[in-house]
Amino acid sequence: MVRVVARYGFMESPNIPRLLKQISIPGWDYNPMETTYFMGRETLIVKTKGNLRRWRLKLFSFLHKNVHQSSSYYHLPPNRVVELGTRIEI
Repeated sequence: MVRVVARYGFMESPNIPRLLKQISIPGWDYNPMETTYFMGRETLIVKTKGNLRRWRLKLFSFLHKNVHQSSSYYHLPPNRVVELGTRIEI
């Protein structure tokens, strides 16, 4: 098992498959079509009664739905990504 830590700045665009191809460790064999990437995903559930005002809930839900997918941000192949989800009540 290999652990890789990559640090990127604010304006940099991380490309994880390209990073993994550049690793030169003895015994490291990276095959992009045999690698599985695990991603987390949150689904928001808006409660009818809560602490936030209604317009804030609608705004937060709208912004959350329009977020880009993490897999495309990291340039991961879509057929190699497994998403694990959780539901969050607000």
